[in-house]
Amino acid sequence: MPNKLTWLDYLGRLPGNPNDRSIARAADTDPSTVTRWRKGQDPAPRHAIAVARTFGLNPLTALIAAGYLTTDEVSALFDMDSVGDSLTLSHTPTIDLVEEVARRIRGAE
Repeated sequence: MPNKLTWLDYLGRLPGNPNDRSIARAADTDPSTVTRWRKGQDPAPRHAIAVARTFGLNPLTALIAAGYLTTDEVSALFDMDSVGDSLTLSHTPTIDLVEEVARRIRGAE
């Protein structure tokens, strides 16, 4: 299944609606780099992870949004039932939750 969440979507969902300068500081890069991200360029993995950590989000979701991982690859790493409280659902994008529910429904058929 292709990723639904893009890096641009991810930036738009950051808590507090930070400006490009704040995002650049979080990623330890220049604001011009954030401008390039907004024009469609994906970040380097280290930048995606840095942004996620700065804003208290799951770095795996950032790597999915940046196109480095797929939701299927991440799901294969974890038995979602055993992860429990280690994943913060309030920071999980709705599309990721919906895709997980759909995966479970398909598995029950």
